[in-house]
Amino acid sequence: MQQVKGDTYLLRGSPSTLFYIDEQQLYMIDPGHGGKRTKQLRKIARKANKPVTIILTHYHSDHVEILSRNLDFKYKAISSILDRPGIEYTEYRIGMTFGVPLESWKEALMFKAPPVKVDETIKCGENIGPLQTVHLPGHTPGQIGILTPDKVFYAADAVFGEKVLENYLVPYHRNPCQALETLEKLRDLDYEILVPGHGPVVERSQALDLINTNIEALKRFLDTLVEKAGEGRSFQDIVEVILDGKTARSAGEYILVEQSIRGGLICLAGKGLITLDTSSSIPLWKSSNPGSQ
Repeated sequence: MQQVKGDTYLLRGSPSTLFYIDEQQLYMIDPGHGGKRTKQLRKIARKANKPVTIILTHYHSDHVEILSRNLDFKYKAISSILDRPGIEYTEYRIGMTFGVPLESWKEALMFKAPPVKVDETIKCGENIGPLQTVHLPGHTPGQIGILTPDKVFYAADAVFGEKVLENYLVPYHRNPCQALETLEKLRDLDYEILVPGHGPVVERSQALDLINTNIEALKRFLDTLVEKAGEGRSFQDIVEVILDGKTARSAGEYILVEQSIRGGLICLAGKGLITLDTSSSIPLWKSSNPGSQ
């Protein structure tokens, strides 16, 4: 565990876990997954010797799996009210993430986590003790970020590190249009240090560059969907265009790519930028103004 600033500390990983320690409590944000992380958290809790509050920023398995293990210390788990169902019910979590009941094909799951109990929920934007929460929808409906009194902001999966953006075929967000709006909002948030869930810690000046890199990646993805839909393409044709000869590393990653594309098509249709023509046996996605592309 390393000090980020003041009473705010970090345990690096994918995702990283953020800690804030005051006189009354030890706050753990996104405990993560894996046996190694379990041992690390036990050690940190014993050393702090304070009541523990665990904050789960969203329902994805890689952020919550630890809580299905025996941590050997008492804690209170808190999440947003919107994402609680995905944390407590595995089938709902998988369905919301992958769009299909992938629990019946467990080998395809990239991360696995049993149901996890949430002790308390908050509305997005409510404070948790000294910590301010910020609603960051898009990646999931109820994702929250955490701002500590030290002006350290944990952005969860609203912001990805550059290597993550390079290594994955498509930035995964359940609602890419909403995720883009969230990124735009983060430009104006008052913080000094930004901690992505997946990626290195950055000072504010670098953070703005990283946020812009994420914005550009999402805009490219959404613009490509509109452009390639053109005068009409099937969903599978659009998937092939987006992959552009690249291959997924696993079945789970491929299904996530499909889900990201579906989310993008749906939100763009909601904005009137594309339409779905169902007049033939193979439905075609079309740009609303293909001649302008």
